[in-house]
Amino acid sequence: MAVGLRFVTALAVVSGVGLLVSVPELPGSGSAGIRQRLGAVRIRRAPSAMLVTMLWVLGTFVVYTYLGTLLDSVTHATSAAEPWLLLAFGVGSFAGVLLGGRLSDRVNPTAGLAGSLALLTVVLAVLGLALRSVPGAAVGLAFWGLVHWASFPLIQHRLLGIGGSHGDVLLALNNSAVYLGQTLAAALGGVFASAGLLTALPVSGAGFELLALLALALSTRAHRSTAREAHASETPVVAPASASGNA
Repeated sequence: MAVGLRFVTALAVVSGVGLLVSVPELPGSGSAGIRQRLGAVRIRRAPSAMLVTMLWVLGTFVVYTYLGTLLDSVTHATSAAEPWLLLAFGVGSFAGVLLGGRLSDRVNPTAGLAGSLALLTVVLAVLGLALRSVPGAAVGLAFWGLVHWASFPLIQHRLLGIGGSHGDVLLALNNSAVYLGQTLAAALGGVFASAGLLTALPVSGAGFELLALLALALSTRAHRSTAREAHASETPVVAPASASGNA
């Protein structure tokens, strides 16, 4: 254990030094006050975007918070196998962030996020079946991590588009939605665990991802409707030519 802690500490120090050396200084807009941070809620579509983030986090973390218990009681994984199963989730998550970053540069972030949320709903819906065996759990956890974390860059890209010049403040506010989702997930998962319904957690997670997809769809539809109305009000009306004018 002592060797492991020393290795992690050394790795953290090396990583920190590497960041200091390799990351260039970037001009910033200055620190935002508490009023400016809270004012980001008033940005059009910001509340619905925060709701999507919260439901997205809730859907995954209601399962992930109790994943160790699920691996014990459902997968019957040994203490030697559990770290490798968690590693499978971690590897999938790392690949997902890379994939999501590439997607956010190539596709519309709203469309990409809708696709990842739909796929995540399916993954969580069948995860309960995958957890019944160690090989199935390994594949399911890797794919779950991949799809979940591929959504994160798409969410951030979409928030920057919504926030405009206040996009950085909106990203900071989005972290609060993440923490709220994690808190609610732990509490809800505890309710399921107390009721002896741990095996229902993946399906409930899928339900929250479906709600996130619905919130995204309704927000997008409302935005398009508002944009059409604004465009119609700005379009000049051309009066028809009079009969005398044509004569």
